Amino acid sequence: MKFVKNAWYVAAWADEVGSDNLFYRTILGDSILLFRQEDGVAVALRNRCPHRFVPLHLGKKIGNTVQCAYHGLVFNAQGKCSATPCGESIPRGAEVRSYPLVEKQKLLYIWMGDPEKADESKIPDFWYIEDDSWASVKGYIRGESNYQLMVDNILDLTHTNYLHADTLGSEALATVKTDIEDKPEHLRLKRWMPNQFQAPLSAASRGFAHRLADSWLDTTWYPPSNMVIEMGMTEPGGRREDGKVAFSLHLVTPETETSNHYFWSMSRDYCVEDSEMTRVIGHGFEKAFTVEDKPVLEHQQRAMGETSFWDMKPIFLAGDSGALRARRRIDAMLAEEQA
Repeated sequence: MKFVKNAWYVAAWADEVGSDNLFYRTILGDSILLFRQEDGVAVALRNRCPHRFVPLHLGKKIGNTVQCAYHGLVFNAQGKCSATPCGESIPRGAEVRSYPLVEKQKLLYIWMGDPEKADESKIPDFWYIEDDSWASVKGYIRGESNYQLMVDNILDLTHTNYLHADTLGSEALATVKTDIEDKPEHLRLKRWMPNQFQAPLSAASRGFAHRLADSWLDTTWYPPSNMVIEMGMTEPGGRREDGKVAFSLHLVTPETETSNHYFWSMSRDYCVEDSEMTRVIGHGFEKAFTVEDKPVLEHQQRAMGETSFWDMKPIFLAGDSGALRARRRIDAMLAEEQA
């Protein structure tokens, strides 16, 4: 399977990994075990005992270690075997791979490549999801499509006027000119829509239902598959800093070549105390993706089968420019790792 490995991927929401549970998830084709040490620090190990290949999540957590369910071998947080059945000597090679894991802003990030290249400063700053002056809602959805189809979907929002006509779509977004900022650390797609009607769900939550507004929607892609959309709305002619702003996270981690993990959140700086609005926004967001985006992406994947994107010889529209740059950047990253 071809994945960029020298990159930070989201392994889980931090609260998915409790103090006592052994949590596992397939990432880039490998089963990964996540658990917390006694001090609360989360660790990541390959979820496979080297003795008879039994998944370690079937075992039990003992202090800062995990014991295999089959023959009782015990592995510490570094993946080293620290105990064997009946006190036998520890065999050579009795260890499992450990992975760099960082907990930041309610998320657990894993590095699947060369540990020496794991630079925590490269993890994006999503400060608003843990800022109490903002209201946030989050979730997780598993999808049966290649992760790059998910990236395409977020970077090309011209589809919203058709696939999400009653919720997230607007004529303004479908026709707006996109300015692209292309930097080594990110790709940013900027959209400015003055004096326009905006998407029903976004406009209603900000008090602009059936009213004109100045708005912006900036999508930032952090290679290979973490994205954030900033959307703001203000009175026509108003100042941007007076607008009502929301950040939506779209963090996509490959599970296999044809499946993915999608971690999403929505954070806003308006009506922060309105818990019902938070619930409605979260429900609307999740429903729009689950009922509208997800089936289309999975149909795409089935139509493609095992044929690569480029070998499908797709035609291109103007709205594809950002997604195509991202795909070419990923191709370059893969080539560099495989050189």
